[in-house]
Amino acid sequence: MNRAATRRTLLRWLGAGLVGRASARSSAAAGLSGTGVGPRALLHGFRSGQAFEHRYRADAAVIFCGVTIFSRRDVGGAYASVETGQAGGACATALRFAAGSEPAKCAGLNRFGILEEAVIESDSNPEFAFAGLITDSKEADLEDAKKALHSSALQQVTFARGSASHGRARSWTELIRLNRPCDWKGSAELLTTMGSEEPRSTACEISAGAEPFLCAMRAAALSEQSPVRRPFIHAGKLFALELKRRDAGSCDGTIHSQAGAKLASFRVDYAPGDRSGLPTRIEYHAKPYLKLIFESDDRAARPNMRSLFSTEVI
Repeated sequence: MNRAATRRTLLRWLGAGLVGRASARSSAAAGLSGTGVGPRALLHGFRSGQAFEHRYRADAAVIFCGVTIFSRRDVGGAYASVETGQAGGACATALRFAAGSEPAKCAGLNRFGILEEAVIESDSNPEFAFAGLITDSKEADLEDAKKALHSSALQQVTFARGSASHGRARSWTELIRLNRPCDWKGSAELLTTMGSEEPRSTACEISAGAEPFLCAMRAAALSEQSPVRRPFIHAGKLFALELKRRDAGSCDGTIHSQAGAKLASFRVDYAPGDRSGLPTRIEYHAKPYLKLIFESDDRAARPNMRSLFSTEVI
């Protein structure tokens, strides 16, 4: 494969892998309605205390037979944050991750995703709420990717939200066509707007017994054990996260379905002594032929976000 062809291949496949592939599935349980509690609403009355964030530059590489044959720097960006807060004797944590491509650097491809979570820690009744969306990417092969490069079709996003309390979790998932363009840096505002509207899908209800994904990821990162395996809930389904330490600052991770099938693999690096639980580097194998690397970079773009806590500690 020559260099020019490899460059085109990278641009075509980047959008399908940058923030994962979305799929809309109908929820099963009947007789439940209402918006549930969103992350911001769940944190109402809590005062924020500590806050940490990382900005990332996104690089991408095409892999053939295990060898990197082409790479491209700065094709997109990402942002991760964690905030802690208190109200009375209760503690709360807010977590966020957003990522996406830069269309001007990716032949017009615009793919993004964002996830927000809020968790209230309690021995008697732990609660959490989550909301997230991801652009719908249906490129199954190279021909589909070629069409996506110059498509003028309106964006579609898969939107998922839910909450858990008293050992039960409810979630809603739906596919929504956007009436105006959006990119990853504006995804937080889009998520807030969507969260203010009533769900159009049926709720899925399951036994909680698990955390939302970002919370599980942070808890595994801060654990001194290895390997660490934690169940998590995403879009009304149960999954398992496993993290194995390579050394003091590096871990290999895998995500498994409830049945045990391996769904994704990644590597994360952490700064020594950093108790925020936020990685400084993320290496994600989005496809067998595509690797994405998010490097912490203070010069990288920051999305338009405001704290999920309504008040700050004075």
